[in-house]
Amino acid sequence: MDKDGVRHAGIKNSTVLLKGGSGQISKLAQQLSGDETVTSVVFTAKGQSLNNRFEEYETIIMNNTLEVLKPVGITLSGEDELIRGLTKKFSLLQ
Repeated sequence: MDKDGVRHAGIKNSTVLLKGGSGQISKLAQQLSGDETVTSVVFTAKGQSLNNRFEEYETIIMNNTLEVLKPVGITLSGEDELIRGLTKKFSLLQ
């Protein structure tokens, strides 16, 4: 906390939002699905099309494969060195 009473945080983990081909994102997401050292979240074309209809999206996710949902991006969070190694072949989504 600084002298003005404002809290500051040191960022321990890297968090990135990546774009890539659907197959490239799917492969990375499946590779990380059991990895407890990296947190990952996939964004899909199907999710984008539903515009805040979260319950409907949850049902659709449970009944489809990642390939059908068409991943368009993935967010990763974890130790900096590990994230850098995983993301070399990807571009940042801006």
